[in-house]
Amino acid sequence: MVPRGYRHPAESHSLRALFNPGEFEVSVHEGVVEISGVMELRSHEEILVDFDRGLEWVVDVRPALSYRLGDRNIAVPTGWPTY
Repeated sequence: MVPRGYRHPAESHSLRALFNPGEFEVSVHEGVVEISGVMELRSHEEILVDFDRGLEWVVDVRPALSYRLGDRNIAVPTGWPTY
């Protein structure tokens, strides 16, 4: 059962720095969360879906999200630059 007055966690002050709630829509029916839209980064999509799966009343999460930038395999330089 979805708690009364439920607002998606991405609307909270702590997560607004990471997510733009205008990028996606959420619907909930009998514990099944459906998320659709376009996220900025792939990692944001994964964080959002994992967060929803962690809510105790959620039975399933069905993401229909796409993303603008796949940031999972971005090479990070190692070591210090030489001057």
